[in-house]
Amino acid sequence: MSAGRQQQPAQPGELLIDGGKLAELRRKRSMTQHVLADRAGISFSLLEKLERNARRSTSLASLNALARALNIPLHALLEGPPGTPASGATMRSGTQPARPLPHPASAGPDSPAPAPAPAPGTTIIQKWTGREARALREAMRMGLRDFAAHTGIAERSISKWEAGSTAHNPRPGTQAILDTTLKNAPQEARTRFEAALGTGAIPAAAADPDPGKPHILGLLSPGPGEGQEGQDAVRRRTFVELTGASMISALLAEPASGRAPADTEPLASVLTGSAASTVGADPGPPADIAILTAEMANVRRQYQACRYTELASQLPGLLAQLHSACLTLTGDAQDKAFALSADAHHVAAGLLLKLDDQGLAYLAADRSMRAAQASEDPVTIGASARIITHTLMDGGHLSAAVSTASGYAARLDHDIGSHTPESLSVYGALVLRGAIAAAQDGKRGTARELLNEADQAAQRLGADADGNLRGTAFGPANVVVHRVNVAVTLGDAGTAIDTARGVDLTKIAVTERKATLLIDVARAYLQWGRHEKAYLALRAAEATAHEEVSGRPSVHRLVRDLLTTAPPGIRGEARQFAEQIGVSR
Repeated sequence: MSAGRQQQPAQPGELLIDGGKLAELRRKRSMTQHVLADRAGISFSLLEKLERNARRSTSLASLNALARALNIPLHALLEGPPGTPASGATMRSGTQPARPLPHPASAGPDSPAPAPAPAPGTTIIQKWTGREARALREAMRMGLRDFAAHTGIAERSISKWEAGSTAHNPRPGTQAILDTTLKNAPQEARTRFEAALGTGAIPAAAADPDPGKPHILGLLSPGPGEGQEGQDAVRRRTFVELTGASMISALLAEPASGRAPADTEPLASVLTGSAASTVGADPGPPADIAILTAEMANVRRQYQACRYTELASQLPGLLAQLHSACLTLTGDAQDKAFALSADAHHVAAGLLLKLDDQGLAYLAADRSMRAAQASEDPVTIGASARIITHTLMDGGHLSAAVSTASGYAARLDHDIGSHTPESLSVYGALVLRGAIAAAQDGKRGTARELLNEADQAAQRLGADADGNLRGTAFGPANVVVHRVNVAVTLGDAGTAIDTARGVDLTKIAVTERKATLLIDVARAYLQWGRHEKAYLALRAAEATAHEEVSGRPSVHRLVRDLLTTAPPGIRGEARQFAEQIGVSR
């Protein structure tokens, strides 16, 4: 370590990593940082920080994963002579009970003080043997494979312990992993563990720092082997909120009652040739523009709340009324009718894309752009360009989608001159759509540039940030949500999860955006091979917005992928979930 670098004080129970030694061992094995991070299952950013000593510690499971990837003993990564603990590490004593190591995430300058000593009579595992390890695994209701994946310990090692050979008892580093696993196990598992061993009370897990806010069962908390930092900080952030109920209750409750798929035949009739949309048809009496405005706002709310069945029943009538208004009204009222028609056809195209009806979606998107151009409003034209971009993406025309999004964003920027919050929201949302198209086209640099451009637009919104102006849900939080989507689309599962941990969903009022993020989290965990968390993310998405999961063919495909690759421990639950949301085999 250079003399100018400030040494961070060691926390109790913290193992300090020698970043220079880690980098040297990696280079000797001709590995890049990306390769080592991938083999160890940790994020590139964490490895980079460890090697330059910007981070001095991480979870023991992550250290274990790094050691296995480098084929070295764990102590070779630690500061100090081989075999000695890092400064401040808690040592075990043969004469007095050892306190379990605190959770790795608790180490840091803002950590709470170390927990007080256990109350008299409390039993803590002094030395883990196969008996205790098996009791913990069974208390957590896990098979060998699932327990190995959960802890980051090799399955064959667990089998040897449980076979009863004392020569294969857990090593010191693994003992600490088991300590941490027990400490952070659900309370019911800890109770079962205590009963199996016939011991005294197991110390309760640390109290939730914000018990009034629901969580997602640790879905985004760093698990063993993930090597992510700040689990306690993550717990302080709300990942997803359900009105009037905790996420735990939502995940354990009976699933939402099944609904029939949205009926789009009336919508198809209006788009392709109903009397209301036929040239020369009697338009009927002039419509009240105020009523149409209110109805359009309601349709937008239905879409963003993922109430697609109701939306499909309301859209045809509204589209017909708007067609009539565009034909009969004049002046400013007619311009407003055209703008409302553009928005309504935009929503219709979005719904049809979710239902995988590309043909009708393209027709609705084209109608949206035609109405927008008739309104002569640059913001409405920019908004309709978003759905044109989305339709091009869905059809596989990715380069055209990127060009469309970038071109219309530049046009809006030119035509507006001085942006309003509404125009800035449409501009930013259009740029984000281009970023996703670029990611799908494998253009990392372009996707990154467009995300940064959208982030700058979001910062300019100020008090109107995350205000859902013009139905965009655009703001700083929405940019982060799109960063998650871009990362998982590019195959960067670790980056996607890292980014998702930074999302505060209290800043996102749109249910559809929350559910989409959860689905992207499920995609990332499935890429990463963490099937249980992928399953929990899908359950959470369904609890947040039932029709976003049950009604979307793309989500059904994701569930089928989960069923195909899931380990036996969760396959039964995943199959039952698939049946509940109507996934066909």
